[in-house]
Amino acid sequence: MEYKLQIKLLNKEIQEKKILNNINLDVKKSEIYGIIGSNGAGKTTLFNTILGTESKDSGSVILDGEEVIPPYDNFTKSKLGYLPDEPIFLEHLTGLENLKYISYIYKKPLTDSEIYKVMKNFNIYNAREQICKYYSKGMKQKLALATMYIGEADIYILDEPTIGLDPASVIDLKNHLLKLKDSGKTIILSTHDMYFLNDLADNIAIMNNGEIIWKGTPAELLLKTKKTTIDESMYSLLTNHQVV
Repeated sequence: MEYKLQIKLLNKEIQEKKILNNINLDVKKSEIYGIIGSNGAGKTTLFNTILGTESKDSGSVILDGEEVIPPYDNFTKSKLGYLPDEPIFLEHLTGLENLKYISYIYKKPLTDSEIYKVMKNFNIYNAREQICKYYSKGMKQKLALATMYIGEADIYILDEPTIGLDPASVIDLKNHLLKLKDSGKTIILSTHDMYFLNDLADNIAIMNNGEIIWKGTPAELLLKTKKTTIDESMYSLLTNHQVV
């Protein structure tokens, strides 16, 4: 079986507290993998460790069958696209200028018309000349999603991508992610929106206190817990692990 990303026995401790405890994940190519967990479960730390922006105490991150060790080289960095839960832009620039700058950083300069097309896909074209400082949370989220298309990574990691998005935009995001999957991309995301995840994810992992307490498909989660919805199922598993 071809795995795009593998995490082996990943551990991270801060001030004698286990943030990541023997994390193991196997993510296939062209898979959408969801990470579920309460705030503080370790999801963002896991993502940062995969990205190489945060150190680990032990364990391995394996991309395309080869272990990668920070600091990553440019080739490795080019494989990874990241959408943080709080997107960061140059707020004194317009949305269009930000995307031009991102395309320059990725060394994939785009024409205005090419960037216009990307902005139209995410319904922010009409705000192209607006200073990002005045963008709403949802507009910043859409702009961040647009940057992922410019980067053309192999693996996209999204931390709470639905935050700030209205229902129509959530549907658009779902469709964009499915298109990325169909084009051969691999997607790993965390979210508290269980309905979004149920419609989208091939596999999910539930994290609690730095540990993965369950892995499987959404259907397997429902079968295991004998609940009718994925959010009820997640709550059932977490409460059985003394989460209050």
